[in-house]
Amino acid sequence: MSIVTLIPAWPQRYGQDFRQQLTIERLGLKRLHQPGLRNPYQPPQSGTDLLISFNPEHKEDADALEANVNIRRIVHHQLRLSYLDSQKKKGESFREIACRSLSIADRIIVPADFMIEELSRSVPINKVSVIRNGAAEDVFKPTTNKERRSFRSQIGIKSGEILAGYVGSLSVPKGYQIIKEITSELPDSVRLLVRTYPEESTSEINELKALGKDRLILDLDNHSRLARRSHPTPFLDVLFVTSLCETVSMVVVEALLSGIPVITTGCTPFFNDLLDEGFGSDDLEVISLPSGIDSLERRFLKLEENDAKEISEKFLSHVMCKEPISFTGRSCRSNLAKRAGLTATCMVSKFCKLYEAECIKEDD
Repeated sequence: MSIVTLIPAWPQRYGQDFRQQLTIERLGLKRLHQPGLRNPYQPPQSGTDLLISFNPEHKEDADALEANVNIRRIVHHQLRLSYLDSQKKKGESFREIACRSLSIADRIIVPADFMIEELSRSVPINKVSVIRNGAAEDVFKPTTNKERRSFRSQIGIKSGEILAGYVGSLSVPKGYQIIKEITSELPDSVRLLVRTYPEESTSEINELKALGKDRLILDLDNHSRLARRSHPTPFLDVLFVTSLCETVSMVVVEALLSGIPVITTGCTPFFNDLLDEGFGSDDLEVISLPSGIDSLERRFLKLEENDAKEISEKFLSHVMCKEPISFTGRSCRSNLAKRAGLTATCMVSKFCKLYEAECIKEDD
């Protein structure tokens, strides 16, 4: 079984890149590297059974899929079509490119059931398989009380203080307006740890520093976004997710697998699935967004100032009601996440079975 996955020329930074990295490491997939931006991939070697794209909304991947009609092609589709920009840039919009990739794929993998309905308008749904995103369970696992005390001591958290966290880019679609309001109104009993990426967030970082003063702790990831080692999430008391639109939020998966409760905006219908499967409001507390905002394109995702302030007040109100979580409580929440299939082992195992099934079709 010879499986090749397309590796883009740009730095690997996003959720789909993390999933691709895990899949390559655990299944030993061959890599086909794009030689440079706006340059086409070279043809895969003869004997290749499957060609896999994790970035179908990018022209280079779509072109490579289109050029290899004699190889079965699998697309991992992680972004909602409504989120992708419909504005044309040098020919095709991101949404048009994604639709092109989806139309020529032999198999499409999505991370949530609700995406099937969206895709049913574009492709036959018998081409679509649902496999949930999973996090690395050797990193995202419940920490012991001793480990937590040590971590809190290292970053200067006092006894009785609540350690809330935010992980991700400081962009408007990710809810920067809300994070800014939260930072400016942090009560004395709450510290906010923000893990972000300095190469793209300099002005926002400086703004948060001025607003948060000693209530803010910055954890700047100067390495790859794919690096999940030494991650702060397992040591938090609660994770804040302020995004305006998501499919399956990777940071939520990581928190739940670590046994950490989440306060989040209602940025994806996937949260309803989790609540239906046994997660309670103590595990996943969802704050409503203005109606219809999560169906907008990325470039239009922005809150009115009064909405951002009102939502931030709800985050702070909810976090003040959170009870301290015991190791037993964290372990129970983590086990629930495992049963929901939110581990990398479960995800990659299902990828492997599907890849093998597609290879058999190729042989036929």
